[in-house]
Amino acid sequence: MSEFAKKVHSYTEQEQKFGDWFYQEVQADLVIEKSGWAFDSSQRVAKRLNQQRQTSLKIEPVVIWIAQVTAFIVPGRYLYISRELLQRLPGDDAIAFLIAHEIAHHDLGHVKLSNYSWLKYLPGDVYLAMLLKRIENKFTSLEHESQADQYGLDLCLSAGYDGQKCLQLFNVLEAHLLNFRAFEAIFGSEELDEHDSEYWLGGLGQWITQTHQWGQQLLQSHPPVRERKNKLEEYLNSNHCQVGEK
Repeated sequence: MSEFAKKVHSYTEQEQKFGDWFYQEVQADLVIEKSGWAFDSSQRVAKRLNQQRQTSLKIEPVVIWIAQVTAFIVPGRYLYISRELLQRLPGDDAIAFLIAHEIAHHDLGHVKLSNYSWLKYLPGDVYLAMLLKRIENKFTSLEHESQADQYGLDLCLSAGYDGQKCLQLFNVLEAHLLNFRAFEAIFGSEELDEHDSEYWLGGLGQWITQTHQWGQQLLQSHPPVRERKNKLEEYLNSNHCQVGEK
């Protein structure tokens, strides 16, 4: 048994049923890509990562057509990636890290059914539920995100992906956040003093307030993007990790 298989959280019958229900709701309300380069690349990468996990609990990526740049996993066997995010990634290595990070949340037991079962009781279609799902502050923590980053990168290296190319995912996330001026989510609040904020944000009043609040929400559940990338780069350098090695 691999080190990854030893860590894999076994989902329950109830979690499997919820995952299947959620997939059916998504399929009814959104376009799921089932052919073409996005489907092929996500399936190819997931198969390679699942082989390293050496468990019957395979995680299956689902590419969905929504405008948001996002990826998430719910209880069960499916993880969801927006095509908008997937098409911005430069290659399989970055895709691998994205998928491996979400797999890590599953394998490490971060995905609790009790945090998601309320989705069944929302009015309206599942698209609304998915938008609400993006507000993950009460579902994840800084510690969980750091753990998922570490586990995900180790899984990618084990599968033979290039560690530095995997971290290109953070460049894409940073560029997206810059479009929304969510500077605190990139640099962290301690990295931006009042002068820096005025320089970057340029007196946009209400937008400043809104992006500040969004940045604060992201910081409650996710470490700043630069911090995450720097930490993993230090890990790669200190351990002299090469392609396919840990």
